[in-house]
Amino acid sequence: MEYIILMLISWLITSIITAIGIMLSSEIIEHNLEFKHAILMALAANLLPYILYIEYLNIQIGSVILTTHLLRTLLYLIGWVVIALIIMRDTSLGNRIKIAILGFVITQILLFVLPWFRVI
Repeated sequence: MEYIILMLISWLITSIITAIGIMLSSEIIEHNLEFKHAILMALAANLLPYILYIEYLNIQIGSVILTTHLLRTLLYLIGWVVIALIIMRDTSLGNRIKIAILGFVITQILLFVLPWFRVI
């Protein structure tokens, strides 16, 4: 039971960091995204890894081999774009895609850097 509670708290903290990344990308692109849309996108984006779970896969395109980690990252990025297209209907198509890509990059940077400062 304690493990489940800790996992939910960890998922919630990650979702909040993801929402912050989405809001930062929205501010950079100068679009006023509502916080409730950022939270919905964050929760959906944090469910993606569990839905699109890939154990081991390598795809060879010419002489380039796409590894599992790269494929996961590309699938999650595509998932972020799809989520942005679904949730943010009041924005132009170009801005939705920009917010999704920039939010993904900012969130990945935050999730990589914050443990160094013992924040998460």
